[in-house]
Amino acid sequence: SLQRGRASSPEPAPSPGTPPPLGREVFLALTGLGTRPGLPPADLLLGPAALPLVVGRRHQQDFIRRAISPQYVNYLSREHFRIEEGAAGRLLLVALTDNPMWRVRNGSEHAELARGESIALADGDRIALGTSSGDAGYATPEEAVRTLCWRLQEAPAPSSRGASPGACAGF
Repeated sequence: SLQRGRASSPEPAPSPGTPPPLGREVFLALTGLGTRPGLPPADLLLGPAALPLVVGRRHQQDFIRRAISPQYVNYLSREHFRIEEGAAGRLLLVALTDNPMWRVRNGSEHAELARGESIALADGDRIALGTSSGDAGYATPEEAVRTLCWRLQEAPAPSSRGASPGACAGF
């Protein structure tokens, strides 16, 4: 269940003799024109969330209702993407939707992901959400970043200043 700004993921019970999970957690700061106007940055911060984390309307209903303006809610699929820990402790972004989405990283080309594809994810990377519905569809990473964008922040928790509404705007 989701509490104010806190995500939870179901965790299987460890079997006897299994070391406890590392407990790696991430935060996602939501920015863009699709967020509700006037919300403080702390209300646009999802987390801390344990990995793996699935993000979508099905999993963060309360957060999405509070944070995203109604006309933009459909930009986020019921299950849009997953952040998981891969080999050697690297974070991976896995696309779970047919809607366009990009990993935006400073100093790198923007990487578009199709459903089922994955890509390395690092602290500070942005996940830009597009839509292909209708004439208002956003099919470029620049447009998507301006509309709805998640910025990955690894724990410890960032200050409110670090999650400013412009956090996703830079390329």
